[in-house]
Amino acid sequence: MQELFRQVGVGFIRTVVPLAVAYLSQLALVKQLGVTEDQLAYALGLAFAAAYWLAVRIFEVYVSPRFGRLLGTGSAPVYMNGDTAADIVNAAKR
Repeated sequence: MQELFRQVGVGFIRTVVPLAVAYLSQLALVKQLGVTEDQLAYALGLAFAAAYWLAVRIFEVYVSPRFGRLLGTGSAPVYMNGDTAADIVNAAKR
């Protein structure tokens, strides 16, 4: 049970960190472009967070697991059958 809570915590942190990065980047763009925060939030907020997460996960799986730290923790969540995302990707290649 403790391991389950740890994995949920890892997943939560790895979700919240990209959202925080997106928010801080959004604030910088509001000043730079001279638009309202609401206008920019609707246009870029979710797209930027998704792009950040995707880029980090690609680097984490294909380059080095160390890139996972950019999502807030150094380890990817382990799924119910014990596989990691890299295991699932490698199995799909076969």
